[in-house]
Amino acid sequence: MPVQCASEWTSGEKSKFSREGFGLMRALSSWFNPAMTEVLERWSERIESLLDEVCSASVSSPTGESPPAVELRGRRIARWNEACLELLSACITVVVDGEWRMSLAAVMGKQLDLYKDYPDEKAFLLRCLGTALSKIALKSFVVDHLMLMFKSAQHHIPAERQGCARGVGACAVTHTDLVLVELENVSKWEHAKRSSGFFGFIKEAMPIRQYTDTEMVLLRASLMLSYGYVVQACALDTITQRLQQTIIAFLRNYFANSKQETVVREAMLETMRLIAMAVHPSRLPGEYRFEARNELIGYIKDYVQSETPEMLSSSLRLLAAKAAAALVRLEPPLTDDETWDLGCVLTQYILPMCREKSGLKTVSEVYVATASISSNTWLHYCHIRDAVVWLAYDLFDYASTSISSFTSTSSSSRAMKKLTFFEGRFYIVYLGKPNASPR
Repeated sequence: MPVQCASEWTSGEKSKFSREGFGLMRALSSWFNPAMTEVLERWSERIESLLDEVCSASVSSPTGESPPAVELRGRRIARWNEACLELLSACITVVVDGEWRMSLAAVMGKQLDLYKDYPDEKAFLLRCLGTALSKIALKSFVVDHLMLMFKSAQHHIPAERQGCARGVGACAVTHTDLVLVELENVSKWEHAKRSSGFFGFIKEAMPIRQYTDTEMVLLRASLMLSYGYVVQACALDTITQRLQQTIIAFLRNYFANSKQETVVREAMLETMRLIAMAVHPSRLPGEYRFEARNELIGYIKDYVQSETPEMLSSSLRLLAAKAAAALVRLEPPLTDDETWDLGCVLTQYILPMCREKSGLKTVSEVYVATASISSNTWLHYCHIRDAVVWLAYDLFDYASTSISSFTSTSSSSRAMKKLTFFEGRFYIVYLGKPNASPR
């Protein structure tokens, strides 16, 4: 899509080039396909509104009563990208010519190499290709281009891993069973690489270049992440069956190994979070209970406890907290013992007591605002599940989106409440100036 914003552009450049790109699409729409003209005209007003939003530093409240809030630029760009993908899907849907659809996807595939030095843009193109593949009925074409996505992605770059996985998920919207089969085939590349002797010919037959051991690890991370987005794409009437019979049974072989490389464990944690979100009661009809929920929580605790406690923070701990928060929201509620056990792991390994570290002024910013809370008092302090959700998710969602501004002047006036565990007791800790009132 020529209307996507490049990450390096300034706000003015993004607005200028994106508007020019969309204008070009409208002008040439009848040449692309006459059916697209009406779609682009219908989207014109929405695109203009989104461009104003993505290039602005603030977002007004829906009612207009409160002052506009400063929003992270990444979130605005994410909404813009989603809208571009919706527009692409709408344009392809109105064109019923299968050959036209395949030619569009083929061109996208050929352009992947042009973005080797632009990982964010290439990641978006991979998602566009996955969206286009979801509209194509010829299975052999879809399979070939799924393999092209894995072959073209630079798996050592997080943005491209994410783009590949999300592109695979987009394709799975209409080709779920086909995608699941191909993902299993991708997993066999690693085993074929290790083969020798008479069966060594398998390596020569692999539809991909030969990976080094390090590259294979990174490919495995992309594979794990792909499963999470495939689950998100599954139809609601088949998601539970596919999870129980195919997806969890396959992933369990990887989840159970807590000694895997950090990048793979991070991908698995994100996949756990995506799975939990996909089977949340608000999405599924009836009362569905995810039987593997406690099993996944056990894996999360293993991953967290394998991290070195000397680190002040890490992305793996952040992803573990988010995955735990998503899983504990599922039915049935955790028991008191399960809650206490998970809470102890999260606080002991994810929230180390404040300490001085080069470049971080933590001690001067943190103070204990209440006395210790015993275990019984804490269980009555608020609902058990909500306590873990608050601990695991709210804190680390804030940390992941605001860490760059944590030490800035503007953020120092905002108190942040946290829970930590020390010598058998829980403590409520506030981050901010001592005179700031807690939320």
